[in-house]
Amino acid sequence: MKDSTFIKIYCVIKSRDKIAMTQDEEGQPGWKFPGGHVEEKELILAAASREVKEEIGLEINPTNILLIEDFFNQKRPDEHNMRFFITAELTGGKEELRKGEVKQLQWFSHSELENLKEQDVYPPHWTALQKYLSGTQYPLSILSEVKA
Repeated sequence: MKDSTFIKIYCVIKSRDKIAMTQDEEGQPGWKFPGGHVEEKELILAAASREVKEEIGLEINPTNILLIEDFFNQKRPDEHNMRFFITAELTGGKEELRKGEVKQLQWFSHSELENLKEQDVYPPHWTALQKYLSGTQYPLSILSEVKA
């Protein structure tokens, strides 16, 4: 069986002191940050912008790195996964939810985020939310995108 690596990028989008979170129409329960798979031959920050535009119709400017997770899938040990969580500022676009994928978009204040319970958030995103609430962030400059 061929080993595979999957890279995903998720965005903690800030606008007017509120943070965007979504719920999927099908699949994973709970609130999550917009984002998804990095496509072949795509740089990670470009993937962040593309995924947010595709999922919820908004345009962003990445600002910081929040969390990087590197792990092997417990159910499929030959599957290597990396999840990047970044922060971003809203720069434009129009809220438009991708049919068949995103059921709901909600903007949460800081206090509303603090009041979310762990069971309300899709598990992989809970750690990122806690990092965000603690103020833990790293400059984008630690992510070096080398262009050939």
